[in-house]
Amino acid sequence: MSNRAVKKKSWSWKCLYIAIGLLILSGVLYLIHYIGIDREFYMDHEFFGNKVYGELFALDQKQEEFTALTQQAQEALAFVGTREEAEERFGLLSHYCTTAEGATQSRWTMKVISAGAKGNRGYVWVAYTRDLLSPEGEVLQSHGSEKYRALSRWAVEKQDGQWVITEIRENDR
Repeated sequence: MSNRAVKKKSWSWKCLYIAIGLLILSGVLYLIHYIGIDREFYMDHEFFGNKVYGELFALDQKQEEFTALTQQAQEALAFVGTREEAEERFGLLSHYCTTAEGATQSRWTMKVISAGAKGNRGYVWVAYTRDLLSPEGEVLQSHGSEKYRALSRWAVEKQDGQWVITEIRENDR
């Protein structure tokens, strides 16, 4: 066997080892991602059911398609006013508005966990926290916490080229 053939053979083994290593690494990273989501939201599993809850772990993410919806939700989380104003301005997203008596501001966080679409229908999973604050900065009401964020699933539908939320499901634990 020539020296060139030996080098070529050792090169192909190196590529195989690298490919296997990358495959194992990607599996470990996905497992870490899966465990992190499941640990935080395990209490919601029964409420949403296996099929729907499984969407949280989908690999075919389409989050950028729903940027306009998430921006609207962030505006709703920052809104402080009456229930009527909230419903008129935000529709279903008024669920996230601050309308509690005595609350003058809202402190919140929101992150898209998973999103997907097939045809004109899809879903968006968001995790959020919200504290309603008095004028003195005292917390009047909290929804979610740093450790256990509130989990919401939006059913979405494309209407006239725009994604629209048709349903919001959330486990009020």
